[in-house]
Amino acid sequence: MSRSSQVNLNQVSRRALLGGGLAIGLAACGGDSDKAPTAIPATETATIEPVPTQPILGSPVAGYTDNTRWAGRTLNVAGWGGDIQSAQDVAYFDPFRTDTGADVQVKKADFDRLKEQVDAEDVVWDVLTLPAEDALALSRANYLEPIDFTVVDKTALVPEIVLQYAVGSDFFSTVMV
Repeated sequence: MSRSSQVNLNQVSRRALLGGGLAIGLAACGGDSDKAPTAIPATETATIEPVPTQPILGSPVAGYTDNTRWAGRTLNVAGWGGDIQSAQDVAYFDPFRTDTGADVQVKKADFDRLKEQVDAEDVVWDVLTLPAEDALALSRANYLEPIDFTVVDKTALVPEIVLQYAVGSDFFSTVMV
């Protein structure tokens, strides 16, 4: 490095440093095309079983004191499909089936279909999974029924997410780094 191209790192901004670091990283990726790439040796990775860090927050039938009330019955759930639906099947619906003996039928959720069912007074869904902001709008438009907490014991539920027309089921966050 010549004297004129040397930089005092105490005088460099984060943006300049990161930009320079990116350029250095990209430049380092180039190579002599005549040389074969160096093989990275395979390594064994241990399989680690997840271990809970806290006790379970609720049962597969949270809020019901008599799990047998669902035996032989069918619960129709409207869900959105995809990865979230697969996760809900594993986390909620499969344990519910096992614990109660109920059959859980998952249907494709659609707000227009929900409105048609309510307007025709022929609702076939027992439960609808949806984002919280949609629950508020649908409840204000009278498309959701309030939860009867004389039937559903909310003491088994997280109090901060128990609402008049909905109960939260998923916690998530977005983190910017």
